[in-house]
Amino acid sequence: MRLTSKVLAVGVTISGPGYLDLLTEIHGLTTVQQVTYRGHPLLITVDSANENWTVGWTGAHHTLTLGGSLPAPGLDLVVGLMDQLTIEDHPDGMVVSPLPGSGIVMWSVSGVMATGAGPMTLYRRDEAHALIPTQPGARVQNGEVWKKGLEIGERTVGYKYVHVGADAVCMIDDRVGKIPGITAQSMEDVLSSLSVQWER
Repeated sequence: MRLTSKVLAVGVTISGPGYLDLLTEIHGLTTVQQVTYRGHPLLITVDSANENWTVGWTGAHHTLTLGGSLPAPGLDLVVGLMDQLTIEDHPDGMVVSPLPGSGIVMWSVSGVMATGAGPMTLYRRDEAHALIPTQPGARVQNGEVWKKGLEIGERTVGYKYVHVGADAVCMIDDRVGKIPGITAQSMEDVLSSLSVQWER
């Protein structure tokens, strides 16, 4: 999801407890500040390319991450932002919402970690028309799938899968062979059975 406050605009992801460790492995994150917040560790990190920052808060059951492009915000800004959020972490999910009067706006982009596929970004279909390819995709159980090349100049540097269902558009980076446990078969299994319904 996206979150905009009076001082910060960030991407927000809710995922399993090991998500920050996975990001550290993939992007070479380095911790620049760390405190205990609401009884759990809160880390501000930067990636090895020195391009992006990630804030990770690991609760009892899930990890909440905030991210953006450098320069990273100071600890006072991060804590000030999180003080304006209600965070409810339960075994079956985490709910994050702004406090009344905070001026924080959150909208419907969501991030999850899918076993067999890796990080997945979800958008409401009615807000993501620009992400849907115009040509027909491959039909799957709950929608259509496309594989799109990510190009820099004339060079393809990676691929992204686009899954479009009745309610949602899902974007998944091709992590086959890059993350342990993600194979061509596991990716195919996820894409062929994926189903996302937004709570109205």
